[in-house]
Amino acid sequence: MLDGQGRACSVVVDDAVVMVARVVPGHHHRRQPLGEGVEPGRAHLRRDDDDRFHLAVPQRLHAGVPLTGLVVEGGDGHPVRAGVQLLVDAVEDVGEELATQQGDGHPDGAGGGAHGAGGFPGAVAELGLSEDARRYRDLAAQVRRAFAAAYVTERGLMVSDTPTAYAMALHWDLLPTPEQREAAGTRLADLVRANGFRVATGFVGTPLITDALTEAGYPHLAFRLLLERSCPSWLYPVTMGATTIWERWDSMLPDGSINPGQMTSFNHYALGAVADWLHRRVAGLAPAAPGYRRIEVRPLPGHGLTWAEADLETPYGDAGVAWRISDGTLILEARVPPGTEAIVHLPGREPFRTGPGHHQWKAEPPPPASPEVIADAVDDAWLWERLTQVMTAHGVIGDPAALAARGLRLPLSELASVVAPRAAPEQVGRLRSALEEQLRP
Repeated sequence: MLDGQGRACSVVVDDAVVMVARVVPGHHHRRQPLGEGVEPGRAHLRRDDDDRFHLAVPQRLHAGVPLTGLVVEGGDGHPVRAGVQLLVDAVEDVGEELATQQGDGHPDGAGGGAHGAGGFPGAVAELGLSEDARRYRDLAAQVRRAFAAAYVTERGLMVSDTPTAYAMALHWDLLPTPEQREAAGTRLADLVRANGFRVATGFVGTPLITDALTEAGYPHLAFRLLLERSCPSWLYPVTMGATTIWERWDSMLPDGSINPGQMTSFNHYALGAVADWLHRRVAGLAPAAPGYRRIEVRPLPGHGLTWAEADLETPYGDAGVAWRISDGTLILEARVPPGTEAIVHLPGREPFRTGPGHHQWKAEPPPPASPEVIADAVDDAWLWERLTQVMTAHGVIGDPAALAARGLRLPLSELASVVAPRAAPEQVGRLRSALEEQLRP
C-alpha cells in the first residue's frame, strides 16, 4: 500500500490486482533486472516525484536466482483496464515461467506463485474481462500441474518433507488428486505429532497449518497445536506473561532473559495469524459470499474448549456466533444481520439456511472414540500426559511423542515396545503393564 506521502510501497500480488486497477492510469512497460530490495513473490509499487506509478513484478520466485521482471510505468488511458492489464501481463509472465520450470527443492516460492495465479482469474472476472479470466484459469491449472510434477510424488509426499510444505499444498489446493491430498494430510498429521505438537512453521506456514489440518480431517490436531504450552507454541508466551504476539516464539527465554538474537520484537503480527482460524473455524463465523451477505456458521466445538464466540461488524450490521457445551449438550447461537442469510452446520444434521435475526439451536456432540492405535493416544492430550508420566517414570529416554511417531499405526498395546525398543524384555513388560493400568476405564 502507498505510504502517507504516496511514495514507496510493497504489496503482494493478490492485493496489487485491486490496488493497481484503481491507481494506475495507463501504462507502458519494459523488462529489466529489478536489482536489490525486491522480494521474491511480491509486487512492488512506487510513486515518483512526478506522480507517476512504477510497478515491478518479479518473474523469478526462488532464492538464489537473479530477479528479473516486468516494470510498468503509468501514463494515460482508462485507469481500470490499464491497471488490470499491468497485472495480467505480469501474472502471465510469472505463471508461464512456473509452468515450464523444474523444481529446485524449495516449493514455498513456487507454491506462492501458483496460489497467486489461482486467485487472479477471479479478480479479472469481477472486472468484466471474461476472456482474460478464462485464459488465466487455464494458466492457473497449468501452474498447479507443474507445481505437483516438480514438488509432489505420485503418492502425495512433498519433496520438502516439512509441515509448511504440506500445509501450503493442502490449504492452497495444489494437489491434483484426492489420493495425494489424503496422503499429504496424513503426513502433515504425523509431522505434527512427531514434533510433540510444538509449532514447527514460520511466517509462511503458521497462517496455513491449522486450516490445513482442519480441512484434511484432523481438527483435533489443530487444537493440540493451539493449546500446547511448551516452546515453540502460541501459549508459551502466555506462560511467560505475554499480552501481545511476539515476532519469534522465544523472544523471551524460559529463564526470563531476552533472546540475544535478532527479530526479538514483542509486538508483531505474523504468528498471530492463528486468530483468523479461531474466528472462522473455532467460533464458526466466516463469509460465504463477499461482504458477508451470506454467512457460514460452522463452529468446531470441543477439543479441549467448552465455549467460543466471535462478533463482526459487517456492511449489513452486527453478526455473531457463540457456542458453549453445557451438561454434554452443544448450544449454538447466531446473530444474522438484516438483508443476509446464514448457512448453519450442526453435528448430526445436514447444513441448512436461516434468515436474519437471533437464533439458537441445540445438538449432541459426537462421543469421543476409544483409542485403538498409538496415534489415538498421542492425539488425546489428557491421556497422553498420563502415559508420558508413566514412560518417564520407567526410564524412557527422549521425547515420547517423537518416539511414538515410529509406530503411530500400530495397536496401542505395542506402545511400550515402540518407545523402548532396546530395553530388556522384562523392562518392556513392566512398562506395558503400567501403561495398561492407565488405559483401564
